[in-house]
Amino acid sequence: MAATHDVFNQVTPLADVNLFAGNQALQDALKFNAPGLNTAPLAALGQLAGSAAMQNHARLANVHTPELRTHDRLGHRIDEVEFHPSYHALMAAATEAGLHGTPYAPDEQASGHAHVKRAAAFQLFTELEPSVLCPISMTYAVTPALRDNPAIFKDWAPRLAARAYDPALKPWRDKPGVTMGMGMTEKQGGSDVRANTTRAVHDGRDAWGSAIG
Repeated sequence: MAATHDVFNQVTPLADVNLFAGNQALQDALKFNAPGLNTAPLAALGQLAGSAAMQNHARLANVHTPELRTHDRLGHRIDEVEFHPSYHALMAAATEAGLHGTPYAPDEQASGHAHVKRAAAFQLFTELEPSVLCPISMTYAVTPALRDNPAIFKDWAPRLAARAYDPALKPWRDKPGVTMGMGMTEKQGGSDVRANTTRAVHDGRDAWGSAIG
């Protein structure tokens, strides 16, 4: 294809750069708030988040929105929501970096500055693609909240903190790591959420309801 004109007033794409190395303010904040923190994992994440490959994943994940698959190719009802592989690549990178429930893991707590390190990593990932950080944030928030129910916390906490991402549709007990979502049932929830009505009843098959009055 022949060029119609020269574009001379646009900068080149900012790609294949280390977002951590170029963020002096973040580095200084870490030196002040977390002296002695090993920043090598943050530098590695900064290199990954600033790469052209991950930027392409971010673009594709937004171009190809989730699709509802009501039936498989044989006509069986499945009602599955299919996400683009790039979405899963972003989720895998975020969980591997420990942006979800990882700071609450005992070994992370023992290493010190777990939440400061997570906050810095979260900021770096936001520059790449912030949307996938919604389920990541909910997983981070729910982990300490589950402590009020020891039975649930015992079952879920290790997987919520694991640096593993499994996109397969299978029971949570069969996954090495999980993330949490939020179900909105209030009438003022907005959009089609207003049509939802749910009711939870303890079925007595586990101890999860033991802390519920």
